[in-house]
Amino acid sequence: MIFLKLGGFRVNISIIGPSPLSTYLAIKLSINTNHEIALFDSNICDLKKKNSLEALYQNGDDCDTTDNVKVYNEFDDLPKAEVIVFSTKASQNDRMIDRLDRMCSEQASIILLQNGLGIEDSIAEEAPGYDIYSGACWIKVIPLDFSRVRHEFGNTIKIGRYSPFSSHVEPNNKDEKIKSIFDLAGMRTELVMNIKAVQMTKLALNVPFYMVASDRKMSFTEILHDSSADKERIYLQDELITAISKIDYSVDLDLINEMTRDLRNLPVEAPDSREQFSEVMKNELKITLKPLVAMLKNSNIEIEFA
Repeated sequence: MIFLKLGGFRVNISIIGPSPLSTYLAIKLSINTNHEIALFDSNICDLKKKNSLEALYQNGDDCDTTDNVKVYNEFDDLPKAEVIVFSTKASQNDRMIDRLDRMCSEQASIILLQNGLGIEDSIAEEAPGYDIYSGACWIKVIPLDFSRVRHEFGNTIKIGRYSPFSSHVEPNNKDEKIKSIFDLAGMRTELVMNIKAVQMTKLALNVPFYMVASDRKMSFTEILHDSSADKERIYLQDELITAISKIDYSVDLDLINEMTRDLRNLPVEAPDSREQFSEVMKNELKITLKPLVAMLKNSNIEIEFA
């Protein structure tokens, strides 16, 4: 139930990981809002290790710490919530969809961040009757240990309400309330009418990195500081943007350039294991590209992702 508190409103929010982004969002929401925050992280075996959560920042001097987030490692233990935030990757989607209905209070809102293309239809079928929001976020966070993450750059979130009947949805008052949750947490939040265009922008940024990283076994920062690898990335990005434009979706080049610039300013770090990193990138690439290739084929557009 949504109720007024201190001139605003208060809701139970469940953030579903596992990902450093989930931990970061839980920290920011806990510190900057009066909502009740629950964090699900299946990677945590001993919950005592997460009694306190901490986010460090790139300058090394600032940090945010909270012990007001309730952490869970079993879906069945999660309390029902009015707002469910999924910040899982596309490869983690299947295991969460069949548990959605038991997580949601009546009239809950389900918010999907960085989950890939096409998941909204599956969720609407599995958990009908809930408002679904989707889009993408541009927030670079890396894990340090069980309870600590480091925010490297970005706080941009672009979301819009999903509709099975239209690709353009005008924001309403409830959408503004959802936006305000993230705004108060310190995010740069934008409501959009076309969530697919936002997702295509994220794909145009990520997929070329995935492709080069999986082939060359290089981290993203290594790619950006290697002229040959970066040239290949830019070529693949241009090819992908051209293909996306043929199915009538625009890509926000300014945002892509902003994120690439921020990545380029980070210290160059190699993967802990190049072979393992390459396999992870191959898996993400396969799952991420599948719905995009299907969309292109439906429009009789053939593209070779070599």
